[in-house]
Amino acid sequence: MGWDKIWAINKKIIDPIAPRYTGLAKGALVPVKVIGVESSVKKCAKHPKNTEVGEKDVYYGSSVYLEGEDAENLKPGEKITMINWGNMLVDHISRSDSKVTEVALKPVLEDTDFKKTVKLTWLADVPQNIPAVALHYDNIISKAVLGKDEDFKNYIGHQTVFETELIGDPSLGSLKKGDIIQLQRRGYYICDSPYQAASEFTGLPMPCMLINIPDGRLQAPPTPVAASSPAPSSTPVPSGNADAILSQIN
Repeated sequence: MGWDKIWAINKKIIDPIAPRYTGLAKGALVPVKVIGVESSVKKCAKHPKNTEVGEKDVYYGSSVYLEGEDAENLKPGEKITMINWGNMLVDHISRSDSKVTEVALKPVLEDTDFKKTVKLTWLADVPQNIPAVALHYDNIISKAVLGKDEDFKNYIGHQTVFETELIGDPSLGSLKKGDIIQLQRRGYYICDSPYQAASEFTGLPMPCMLINIPDGRLQAPPTPVAASSPAPSSTPVPSGNADAILSQIN
């Protein structure tokens, strides 16, 4: 049995119990103005189909964020669904050099027809949001099946760790090491290191460190953006050169 099938089985086990949270790529945020909305906090289910998972606080306000890719795909007049909020109409889109710089939305919460609408994750611009980092580990050997005469050393040494800095919803601050969650529209993760408001060593905030859990689908590594890049290494090594790696170790 291949690893893709094992991860797919694992997904079936964790999906019914994994609480849902939101994390947006820090380097790709677009400000959004929500017309006629006042700041508030409401309780929402952590899981849309399992109330036993519990509830979390969701912050609302007139100033929120979308990820850049989502904002770029919007069209004026389009109806969209903001997850854990409701339907809204795209009032207008501001651009600079063809890039979206701001979006304005008009709530139509009385419209509960969510069929055929784009579902978007978002975060209110509030100080309670916490920093987080999503870590994705790629395969060490880049080829799934090696030929009889192929040298495995020719297929290792490529970049295998990718990290994305996130702005996370405030409820991520309650995670403990080992907790398994889903970041909506991003994937499943296990908490490797909980968020700390102040490190015992530096006094600075320590982000919540989340390691991606594969779900059996073939996915490319995260696309680098301003704050999404390969995890730094102490000594750069040429891609595909295993002998160079061994020389660094020895």
